[in-house]
Amino acid sequence: MCFMHSRFSFVFLLFPFLGGVGIGAPSLSLEDAISRALEHNLDIQISEVAADRAEDAIDIAKAEFDPTLFFDAGIGESLSPQNSSTLENTSQPFSQDWDASVSASKKISFGTTFRVGSGVDQRETNSTISAFNPEYNSNLFFSIEQPLLRGAGRQVNLTGRRLAESSSDQSRLALMAGTLDVLRDTELSYWELAYQRARLELRQSSIKAAEKLLDETEERERIGVATKVDVLQARASLASRREAVILAEAAIARTQDELLEIVGWKDGASEDFAVDALPSELAGPSERKGFIEAATALDLDLREQLEVIERSRLQLALARNQRMPELNLRFDGSYLGRNTMGSRAYRGAFDRDGYSWRGGLELSLPWGFREAKARERQAQRDLRTAELDQAKLEQDLFYELRSVWRDASTGLKRLNVAEIAVELQSEQFAEEEARYSAGLVTLRQVLEAQEDWDAARLSYLDALIDSLQAQVIISRLDGSMMERHELSWAE
Repeated sequence: MCFMHSRFSFVFLLFPFLGGVGIGAPSLSLEDAISRALEHNLDIQISEVAADRAEDAIDIAKAEFDPTLFFDAGIGESLSPQNSSTLENTSQPFSQDWDASVSASKKISFGTTFRVGSGVDQRETNSTISAFNPEYNSNLFFSIEQPLLRGAGRQVNLTGRRLAESSSDQSRLALMAGTLDVLRDTELSYWELAYQRARLELRQSSIKAAEKLLDETEERERIGVATKVDVLQARASLASRREAVILAEAAIARTQDELLEIVGWKDGASEDFAVDALPSELAGPSERKGFIEAATALDLDLREQLEVIERSRLQLALARNQRMPELNLRFDGSYLGRNTMGSRAYRGAFDRDGYSWRGGLELSLPWGFREAKARERQAQRDLRTAELDQAKLEQDLFYELRSVWRDASTGLKRLNVAEIAVELQSEQFAEEEARYSAGLVTLRQVLEAQEDWDAARLSYLDALIDSLQAQVIISRLDGSMMERHELSWAE
């Protein structure tokens, strides 16, 4: 903001009350309204929950690489209907066994999955051909599985985490944008209420002038220098102004409810409350080119869309990886121990009495990769759509910034012109009143002068609120709104 509009001294003598209600009514300052909105506005609270939920998704994505513990135990027995060999020395072989194992697995960002563990099982039987009875078997095992094509590498395996982080960043940006929107809407609604109250004060002041004119016209009729038609005209003018007051009061009630909804204030919602007066000085916009560049760089909607584009690119890379065959390298190895006692069986496994291992490749090749190709095409189209949405946002933002800057710049010029018009019409009305008292002009001319004066004052109020609203919107777009209200994102 680079210059100030300060030629308001005379006009504010004509508008002694540009906001507020009767003495003793509860008041709400702009700072209080903003504080209440930040604390109670439901849109902000919903955005906060969404942002926290998106942050939880990061932990969910990271959990893919957390270690996993496994424990397995079981027991069983078997009774055969008859033996299969006379060497078993029993007509019905019987066995009872139990087993238990514990292991842990861990996946790393390259896609490699490690697993280590240990297990033991015990078996008892009535057969005489078993070398150990009871028989304990123990093992210490490990395995490695590594994708070589599909699912291989850090880029693919970290995609889930990066997608979650991007979604979280977008949710935080949405929360910031929503907060700024609430600040903007609160201030716009607040000044709209102040504007409506100023219009009411203007209408009420015009009633006083109309009542004075009616009294004078009735007196003139009494002494025979005015006609009955003049009195009727004066009464019609007064009735018209009283109707305008009723409409102004209805507009205040509607605007007040809109403000209460934004700030989430239910206490005292059934009664009027005072607001600050419309400001007597307004800041003009900064240089247009610099304003557009700064606002474009800070625009949160564009930054949100960049996160959408980033996620689309990650999804495309993931879809392309899914077009590759699934080729996995796997290796399993164990050290084994066996004895009639469990402790000795474990000692044998640690002493590597026996071992087993197996390595190999596993290939999975979907015929034609129809689904993977279709998903890749979808991902490409999603990326293209996201890029077009960004271009559309940039285009719309550019014209919005130009329009808002033009409104703010034009508004101050309108204020200067409107101020001159108010001064001129005020003097014209005063002159017509004096001439009417002297019998030099008709009542219609006085009423027309009063209407012109009222119209000039309303035009000034319209120019003032339009300029003020443009200023608020500019501060939302160029990122200065938080600083204007002495707020920080940390708070």
